[in-house]
Amino acid sequence: MVGINIGVGLKSRASSTPLNTFAPSDVGDILDFSDGSRRWQDTAATTPAAADSDPIGRIDGLRGVLSMRQTSGTARPTYKTSAGKHWAEFTAASFQRMFSASAFNLSTVDKLTVLLGIQKSSDAAAARLIETSADAGANDGAFVITAPDANGLANYGIYARGTAVGGFRATTYTAPVANVVGFTCDLSQTALADELKPIIDGVTPTLTVQAAGPSGTGNFGNHVLNLGSQNNASRYFSGRVYYVYIIGRVLSAGELASVSTYIRAKMP
Repeated sequence: MVGINIGVGLKSRASSTPLNTFAPSDVGDILDFSDGSRRWQDTAATTPAAADSDPIGRIDGLRGVLSMRQTSGTARPTYKTSAGKHWAEFTAASFQRMFSASAFNLSTVDKLTVLLGIQKSSDAAAARLIETSADAGANDGAFVITAPDANGLANYGIYARGTAVGGFRATTYTAPVANVVGFTCDLSQTALADELKPIIDGVTPTLTVQAAGPSGTGNFGNHVLNLGSQNNASRYFSGRVYYVYIIGRVLSAGELASVSTYIRAKMP
């Protein structure tokens, strides 16, 4: 894989934790499944998800922007903990998934950094790990990370859409596999390689262009955020989610290194 040379000789905003990378004016939020004060068994936030194997009906973001929920009691991911690590377990066979209680408004920005600490447990069926809108391929101002991108493939798919779709497949990541997976995106750029930059475990992975793009123009949108499925209804993800980081700007190389390292420490 090609290194992205992150964190060498570059100044960055103070980032002892990922939350410190946010200025008050930055849009975005963080979901930390190790924070027991923000995990709940129910959507009303009355019963904490505190014990191993409790259902997670709701998790609130560290900045108070996102509130991810699942109204169906049979479709809630499971809180799991072992050896000091904490995660949400998503099982495709049980249709487990979450969605934001209201639209996640990214309409003021044309730049994003998205990073997730996950374990992909299966490559058998195409799955949506995280996606804004009902279909990021059809709705302007959206993005999606797939895990995997198609049935039987040992990869991730990373796509963004301003007014058109651009995206890549990243290989080879054979399940079960744990990664910090994500991207930076700047919709103001005119070439796909400059606009959308996948990052896995702190480096640029081996990429194949899947949608030639570029991803068009404009800003990101005001869409529901889905975690673990497409539109809360299909293409269910199988695996673990430890941490979700979304900020409305492109992080510096030093910040990318710091945030990726922090997330990786949350995982086995």
